[in-house]
Amino acid sequence: MSRKEADTGKTRKTKAKSRKLATTPRGKVRAMLSQIFLRSRERTAALKAAGNRCSACDTKFRHKATRNGPECKAQVHHLDGGGIDVVTDLIFTRLLCAPDRLQPLCAPCHEAETRLSGARIREKIA
Repeated sequence: MSRKEADTGKTRKTKAKSRKLATTPRGKVRAMLSQIFLRSRERTAALKAAGNRCSACDTKFRHKATRNGPECKAQVHHLDGGGIDVVTDLIFTRLLCAPDRLQPLCAPCHEAETRLSGARIREKIA
């Protein structure tokens, strides 16, 4: 116990082991993607274009039950089958990859490396 702790009567707490996982949980990524989509301008525009009604049965969307009808929450279907699982997989493959596939660089070196790798990709395509 240090002198300061003895004077104040406080003792130091031992640090508990962290419960954090080594990698970002998939569920956390999915939840964040869902939040992004729920607040997106594209989703809002689709709902507005449909008059805030179901495009299949013409039911008006309501956030609360009213005397005009029960609660009916809006959901938006991706016609192209965009699926959140496909995007989550892509994020884990390209962005949240294994630490041995990441290279810490300063801003100028990162910019130079990005230009070089972009040029290499363009050469392979051509």
